[in-house]
Amino acid sequence: MCRPGVLTVGVALMCTAAAAFAGERDDLEWYDRLSMGGDLRLRAEHINWEDKFDDDIRDRFRYRFRLGMTAVLSEAVELGFQIRSGNPDNPQSDNQSFDGGFSKKEIALSEAFVDWQPRESFGLRAGKFSPKKLWHVSDLQWDDDVIVEGVMGSLRFGGSDDSEAYVASAYQFILEESSDSDDAYLLGGQLRRNFALNDKNRLTAGFGYDSFTRPDKVVGLTLGGELDTEPEGVVTNLIGPDGMLVSDFRVFSAFAQWKNKTNRRWPLSVSLFYYKNLGAERTVGAITDEGGNVLVAGLRSDENDKGYYARVQLGDYKKPGQVAIRLTKYKSEPDAIFYAWVQSDTRRGSNVDGERVDVRIGMPMNAHVNVTFYNTDWEKGTDTTMRLWQFDYILEF
Repeated sequence: MCRPGVLTVGVALMCTAAAAFAGERDDLEWYDRLSMGGDLRLRAEHINWEDKFDDDIRDRFRYRFRLGMTAVLSEAVELGFQIRSGNPDNPQSDNQSFDGGFSKKEIALSEAFVDWQPRESFGLRAGKFSPKKLWHVSDLQWDDDVIVEGVMGSLRFGGSDDSEAYVASAYQFILEESSDSDDAYLLGGQLRRNFALNDKNRLTAGFGYDSFTRPDKVVGLTLGGELDTEPEGVVTNLIGPDGMLVSDFRVFSAFAQWKNKTNRRWPLSVSLFYYKNLGAERTVGAITDEGGNVLVAGLRSDENDKGYYARVQLGDYKKPGQVAIRLTKYKSEPDAIFYAWVQSDTRRGSNVDGERVDVRIGMPMNAHVNVTFYNTDWEKGTDTTMRLWQFDYILEF
């Protein structure tokens, strides 16, 4: 069973709230209480990676489909669910390749949650859900497609609205339940402040802390179980002779994001993140492949415990004809962050030194096209350079 903590208390509070609001209904018809939405992404992908494929090249066509619905039960309570394409055992990617001789493709339940917001300044969400708008993170640590399982609460204070306020978040996410030992889970929190510098400039700054309990259970799934990562089975954190992680993961993060809208046609956004694993120890480990073979040896955890992320975006793509250009830098030592949910398209996990370039163009009917280029290497060790081109058409509805 899960240890008592934020999750147990949160579910009890939400059950109490749902009962309290059960009798409160407004004049909306049932169909006005429902809202649906989703998107379809069509992708052509070209990978150039020496020694990884025949002729070092791989081309494939992929798609991602998402469809969700929310239902308003009362002024304070909503239910939501979503289905997605892709391999259900891959937490990082919803992509599904066009192949298999016309075989039918997989689709699975990706979200099922209840949201309780008794007032504008406080909210609580429990179940399986996307945390995207509930916290401030980079895709160096969390891939955009990761869906968490557990509970998250947010409290806003010190300001009349979001433009000048503190936002505190706390969460407990279940990673793996066990019948014969302690469960694996993540307990964390984040505090950030929004600053309205003037009518054209906004700044968000803050810090976070993530504490992992029994992350070795997730490593065990990767090497011998169901959790699928890309490339499959590769753990980029340091592993000891016993096949286990050499350090704990108590990850501190600090971040800042500046937005400037002086030029309406070309708004500017700059994001910076710093990561430090406070659980890294004076222990020597190695990076291994899915077969347990040592790829890089003799690395001490407390000397490989920092990560950096920077992103600059110029322009926007929400309207037809608009153009956005985005530059991203990924740089992480092997034990700076836990490898399992990092940006899958970098193909490197936590041990990455790479760049990303995006060009997005707004299209009619709430759509846009996107051209992305990744160039990545290992931060520690030697391997061939991976170069990845992606050409996307995304239609939202």
